Amino acid sequence: MTLRYRCFALRLLKMAAAFKKFRSEDILSLYKSAYNTKIPWKEVFEEETENYFSIFEKATNCSRSLVLSSVLSLTSTLCGPNTKVTVGDNSYSTVLNQYIVAVCAPGGGKTNTYYKVIDPVVEKIKEKHGIAIQLEAYTTAGLQKHQLNNQGYGIITCDEGHRFLSSVNVKQSKGEGERSLLCKMWGGKGDSSILVTGTRGFSKTSMSCCLFIQPQPLLSELCQLGGDDGLMDRFLFCVAKPVFNTTAITKANVPLLRDTKLQSFENVMNNIYEEHLAGKHYKLSADAESVFDGLIDSYSDYMNAKYGSDHEEDKENETPNLNISLDESEMMTSKDTIHILRLAAVLHVFQHSFSCGLNDGCYTPTPLEITKSRLKQAMVLYNSLSQQKSLFVQAIASCDRDTPALHLKPVATFRDRVAKAMCKSCGPFVTIRQLQKRLKRSLAENIKIELEMLQQNGFGTLKTIKTRHGKRNFFFKIPGNCIDMEIGAHSTIIKSVGINIDTYESTFNDLSTLTDEEKNFTIQHHPHAEGIEGLW
Repeated sequence: MTLRYRCFALRLLKMAAAFKKFRSEDILSLYKSAYNTKIPWKEVFEEETENYFSIFEKATNCSRSLVLSSVLSLTSTLCGPNTKVTVGDNSYSTVLNQYIVAVCAPGGGKTNTYYKVIDPVVEKIKEKHGIAIQLEAYTTAGLQKHQLNNQGYGIITCDEGHRFLSSVNVKQSKGEGERSLLCKMWGGKGDSSILVTGTRGFSKTSMSCCLFIQPQPLLSELCQLGGDDGLMDRFLFCVAKPVFNTTAITKANVPLLRDTKLQSFENVMNNIYEEHLAGKHYKLSADAESVFDGLIDSYSDYMNAKYGSDHEEDKENETPNLNISLDESEMMTSKDTIHILRLAAVLHVFQHSFSCGLNDGCYTPTPLEITKSRLKQAMVLYNSLSQQKSLFVQAIASCDRDTPALHLKPVATFRDRVAKAMCKSCGPFVTIRQLQKRLKRSLAENIKIELEMLQQNGFGTLKTIKTRHGKRNFFFKIPGNCIDMEIGAHSTIIKSVGINIDTYESTFNDLSTLTDEEKNFTIQHHPHAEGIEGLW
């Protein structure tokens, strides 16, 4: 037996072992944790868009999370291979391609969403423009032929996405190259093969993915998607709660949907395609660029902290290593900034076209400048999607593979871990830098988004204060005597952290680690300074 076939046989044995059944109660617990890491819709979309998604969900039984996955992937591919988004003087540029895994339980609306959102758009573009954007064959030859025949447009989508992931895994075990081709196409790059009859290939692409999949087969496929090529870093996960409304809810919302000028997304997506036929060049505004620079600097700090220190990591933060190019515990990958920039551009394009279609049906050109608020929306959305993804990958990394039924160990969401670190930090405030030290390999921007959510729930106040060491972000915690367990948000946070009010208050009152300067900051800036003056 040759070495190649030995390797193939070993891979097959590994795949067979991985396809042992996960315990159903573990899957359900993980799935609930993921979809309860909710997307803050009001912070991601304008009010009219958020309202429409809600009506569409109730009238059609299409989960808005699955609809979101669909419109993001459709928008990115229909912007075409010649559309880019840049930062500064073209120093940072990327295509808009999106790879999305849309996760939902059986009977939760995957097929329904596919046929009511994606399929009508695919058919309209094919009928009106002769472009068959949906890919049918997953082989290298099939990909090359499809892209060559359809000018670089393409979307890999199906209502049972595990078939595609399984195909990638099987071909990977045979040593075939579809996996590396997927990595290239995410970056907008083409591919070619030298044949007897000549060269076959394409130079660039807007290929995107929207894979609808159930939790059980997703976990099974994740066991096999190992490797150091960063394929899984390129995927976003969007986890949807199953939607199956009562007939009363559906009947009440069908007329509301009918009253809008949009019964479906076909015209919106067709406009996006037609507007971007020659490609467009989007760019961050000056203030948006400043925010993005801060994100880059945050990643730079993370890299310096990771490779510039010899300190051991806290044991509670360690997670088993998995042969997959993703940081299981803190959602940290080298693709973060690219994902956020692409999401900002895709949201910008979709929101403009959608608003035109919803209001008067008169489509105007999309502005080339992406605003700071749009970039912020992309950051908030990415924060939620990356948390949902990290739960699945971390669960796979921590599972006990020696049992007949694979046992997924409980994993905490990043949201809960930030809240826990905040509550257990001594003193009436905590800085983002202090939280970064407790939450190893975490970006400051991700922590800041979570602290802003805690602030919205009345659990503290986030302030940027100028100190002699420069500007610092302080989160001033709510005093223990101000926590009201009758308030739903307060109760949820305390329970997720796993401490009682007395423990929280004792930690809040502990001033042993504060410097005199920090005590002065607290007296000057804490919203409850008068109520806690007895601490000094």
